[in-house]
Amino acid sequence: MAGLQAARARGRTGGRKFAPTKAKVRMAQAAMAKRDMSVSKLSRELGIRPASLYRHVDPKGNLRDYGRRVLNSYEPYRHLRNYVFPHMFSA
Repeated sequence: MAGLQAARARGRTGGRKFAPTKAKVRMAQAAMAKRDMSVSKLSRELGIRPASLYRHVDPKGNLRDYGRRVLNSYEPYRHLRNYVFPHMFSA
């Protein structure tokens, strides 16, 4: 526990990275529908792996279950979670 507290004091939170945001899912959906760039290039631009891209959006640009979950979720401060309000979300 002391090591985790020391890491948090240095600004390190650790853990799994966040899933794609609503904006990234919408951008992926539009780009996959148009198909004017490769999946690897699109995933690099969005900052996610190609497998995550396909998990959220199919090759024709339709949403999959994970994509629907992201778009239907409600987390207004999600993008600020570890930057502006870390004390509100720490365990």
